Amino acid sequence: MIFGEERLFIIEYPHVSSGMMEFILKFIEKDPCGIKMKGNFPKIWTIETEKVYGPLLFDEDNIYEVVKMDYHHNWLWINQVFRYEDDF
Repeated sequence: MIFGEERLFIIEYPHVSSGMMEFILKFIEKDPCGIKMKGNFPKIWTIETEKVYGPLLFDEDNIYEVVKMDYHHNWLWINQVFRYEDDF
């Protein structure tokens, strides 16, 4: 990812009425916490899930785990946990 690049993410989470949400995040930087993104991400995490590594996000190439959130600045830190491989 390059600075300012935007990606569409999907989250599957049991507390979302449809079971799935889409939202766009913009890449800011990679720092010691993980991949720092900015955007209007869904405010669906509870205090309990903020304390643990929690929900998985998907884009067209990867699966990411949320590791840190800053609701005040709309920042979200994620780490890649799986990369889809082309079978072609």
